[in-house]
Amino acid sequence: MDLRWQTLKAALARGAARARRDPSTKDDAEARLQAVLGRLPALVWSTDRALRVTSMRGGALGPANVDEGTVVGRPLAEVVGDQGASAVDAHHRAQMGATAEFELAWRGRLFQGHAEPWPRSGEDKGTLAVLLDTTEQRDAEERFRHAVMHDPVTGLPNRTLFLDRVWQTMGRGRRHAAHGFGILLLDLDGFEPVKDSLGHAAGDEFLAAVAAGLVPCVRPQDTLAHLGGGQFSILVDDVGEASDLVRVADRVRAALARPLTVAGQEVFTSASVGIARGSSAYRTPEAILRDAHTAMHRARLQGVGAFQVFDDGMHERAVARLQLESELRRAIERGEFRLHYQPIMSLQSGRLVAFEGLVRWEHPRRGLLAPDDFLPLAEETGLILPLGRWVLTEGCRQLREWRRRTSSPSLPRMSLNLSGRQLAEADIVEEVDHTLRAAGLSGQELELEITENVIMQDTESTRGCLAGLRALELGVSIDDFGTGHSSLSHLDRLPVDTLKIDRSFLGGASGRPRKGEIVRTIVALGHDLGLEVVAEGIETAAQLDELRQMGCDHGQGYFFSRPVDAWAAGAMIAS
Repeated sequence: MDLRWQTLKAALARGAARARRDPSTKDDAEARLQAVLGRLPALVWSTDRALRVTSMRGGALGPANVDEGTVVGRPLAEVVGDQGASAVDAHHRAQMGATAEFELAWRGRLFQGHAEPWPRSGEDKGTLAVLLDTTEQRDAEERFRHAVMHDPVTGLPNRTLFLDRVWQTMGRGRRHAAHGFGILLLDLDGFEPVKDSLGHAAGDEFLAAVAAGLVPCVRPQDTLAHLGGGQFSILVDDVGEASDLVRVADRVRAALARPLTVAGQEVFTSASVGIARGSSAYRTPEAILRDAHTAMHRARLQGVGAFQVFDDGMHERAVARLQLESELRRAIERGEFRLHYQPIMSLQSGRLVAFEGLVRWEHPRRGLLAPDDFLPLAEETGLILPLGRWVLTEGCRQLREWRRRTSSPSLPRMSLNLSGRQLAEADIVEEVDHTLRAAGLSGQELELEITENVIMQDTESTRGCLAGLRALELGVSIDDFGTGHSSLSHLDRLPVDTLKIDRSFLGGASGRPRKGEIVRTIVALGHDLGLEVVAEGIETAAQLDELRQMGCDHGQGYFFSRPVDAWAAGAMIAS
C-alpha cells in the first residue's frame, strides 16, 4: 500500500506544482491526471477543513456506482455512511498533521485507503485520500482460502479446516465447562470397490453423492468434513451426552443405507463409525481425532456398518497393539520364532504319517506365545508374508534334518499352513518350488494347509494357484473344513487332496464327537471325492473309536500328543 500511495501522491504533487508555475497548464495536467486515474482501480478524494468532499475521481467511480457531482460539497461522514467511521477518523488525524491508513467497505466494494494533510489554495489546508479498490484481490484471496481449506471433490471442509474448527470448539469448552462436543469418524465400506471397478472418476462421483446424503444429518453449527479417501468426519457441537452422538450415528447409517447412482449404476454403501466425546483431557484436535479413529477401527472389527464409542481401555489396547506390532517386526529380524510339531496319525494303523508345523513366538518378556496371540495382527499388518516365508523355509529345513538323521524309508510328511495373503502372492508357486529345491526335498514330502474361507474366496484365481502347487506334486488340504462357507459345487473342481474336519465338531475332553452326523457326512463326502479326511482335536479314546468306525483316515489332537519341539518330534520318528 505504501509504495502505491507514494507513486500516486508523487503524480498529484507534480501536477499541482506545474499548475502553480504555469496556470495555463492546469487544465492539461488535470486531463493527464484524470486519464491516469481512470485506468487505475483507485479513488482519489479531497476534503476541506470541515471534512466536506471537494473532489473525487478515479477508475473505481464506475464500479462503486458513484457520481462525483452528487458527493462534492457533502460531509465525508455523510458520503461514506456508518461503515466509513475509520475513514472519517483517518481524515481527522490528517487534519492534525498525521498520516493514517484505513479500510472501507463502501458501495459494495472494498478499499484500502491512505489519508494525509494536503495543501490547497492559500492557507486553506484540507486532506487528501487515495483508496485502492481491493475487491477483486479480496475475492481472489477468498477463493484461494476456500480452495486451501475445502475438498475439491465434495466441496466440504478438508482435514485442515476441520481440525481448526475442533480447536475453536475445544476453546469454548475450556471457557465454559458445560459446553460439550464430540467427533464421529466414518470409514466407508464401498469406496475402494467402486473406484477399482468403475474408475477414479466414478470414485469421485461416489464421494460427492455420499457427501450430499450426509449434509442433512448435521445441524448448521456442526461441521461435516471429508478427510480423504473414504473417510468423513463430523464435529457435533454443543451436545450433552454420548447418546446424542449415537443418535447422529444412527442418522448417518440411515442416510448411507439409501442406494446411490454412480456412473449409471446403483450402488450401496455403509460405514464403520467411531465416536469420541470431547473432554478437558484433550489438549489437541489430533488427540480426539486419534481416539475416534481407534473407536472406528474397533467398530470395523464388529462387522459392516457398526459403530463404537471410544473408552480409555481402547487407547490402552491400541498402544499395546502398536507395541506388539513393533515387537513382532523385530521378532522376525531377531529370529524369535520357533516351530512346534504335532503328529498326524493314521486312525486305522496307528502309524505316524505327518507332522503339522505350528509357529510359536518365544517372546523375550512374555514367554512362549501361541499363534492366536500374534497371527491375527500379522495378517492385518502384512507381516504374515515374511513370517510365512520363514515357516516354509524352517519346516522344510527341519524335515531335511530328520531325513539326514534316520535311514527309515517311510518318514512322515511335513504339513505347513499357508495364509490367504501368501496364496494371493503372484510368485507363491515359484517360492515354494525354490524352497523345496534348496532343502533337497520332493514335493511329495510337503503338504500345505489352506483355510476353507480363503480357498473359496476367488475360485478361478485360487484354482489356478492350487493347480500350480499341485504341479510340484505336493499335497493341498482344506483346513478348518465345515466352519466356512464352502460351495460344494466348487469342491469337486478344486485341486486338493485332504479335508481337515475342524475341532469344533468334536466334543473336546468331554467325550464323544458332537454333531456326529455332520462328521459322518464330511467323511463320506471326502471319500466320494477321492480325498483323505483328517479329524482335528481328538482328545479321548471314545472320540478315536467313533471316528474309526466312521472310516476317518487320519487324526491329530492331545490324545496322541501336544505340539512338541523339534527334538521331541525327532524322538517320535526314531521310536
